[in-house]
Amino acid sequence: MWVITFASSFYFLLNILSFKIRRIGWFQFVLITIALCLFTTPLMMLQMGFFQVLGVMGCPNELSLLLLILVYLLVISLKMIYSGNWLQKRFNPAMVDGFLSGVVNIYFSCLAFIGFYFSSEVPVSEGVHQVLGACGVKELDLSGMVRDKFLCATGYDEQFRIHGTASGELQWYTISGVPNEYHDVWIIIICTLGLLGITAFTYMFTATAPTPKNSGNVGTTRTPSMNPINAKKVSTNTIPKPSAKPTLKSRAKKKKNQ
Repeated sequence: MWVITFASSFYFLLNILSFKIRRIGWFQFVLITIALCLFTTPLMMLQMGFFQVLGVMGCPNELSLLLLILVYLLVISLKMIYSGNWLQKRFNPAMVDGFLSGVVNIYFSCLAFIGFYFSSEVPVSEGVHQVLGACGVKELDLSGMVRDKFLCATGYDEQFRIHGTASGELQWYTISGVPNEYHDVWIIIICTLGLLGITAFTYMFTATAPTPKNSGNVGTTRTPSMNPINAKKVSTNTIPKPSAKPTLKSRAKKKKNQ
């Protein structure tokens, strides 16, 4: 949730500050950067507080994440319905878009490669970690939530092993990973997420923008409304065709018939 709300806050501010400007100068660039640095984190904190109303404040849970996803999907869907742009791009891809697409593809490929060829028990980390100490000692964190003050060397749920522990409080020690019981399932999930990521980002970066179809009607070409909510908007099918001017021959024929 922290990553989702922070990224959405950053993009929202970037959108309202810069995406409507055709050309950004150095002065505007500095002001936009300062505004992003000042307001992205507070906007993220407001979102986190809102989505934790039905859960535990300061400790996001499954309910908070579900509420966040539902609200985001609702906002995205309403925007798509209102504008009629269902996953359509406004601009054609440039060279930098192809470069970014390649970087994202390399990232997901490396992620799958690391998960497939390396084992979780191989990494070893020696250095400063959470302080080892007496078990069952509680304290309040910055959010006011109760937590364990020390890491209990004989009773913890984290997926690592502690090496060379000694009595008393200890912060410098060595830990290593443990074997993954569901390694095959984990690899399948990683590869599936990688394929989804490659497909989605490749489309967003390299897909071409749709070209409007020219109407065969006489007069000014209009773009038909794509908004399913307001069906009364004028479309190319409802524009009346102008009637031809009567000629001398048609007038004479009309008088003869009368």
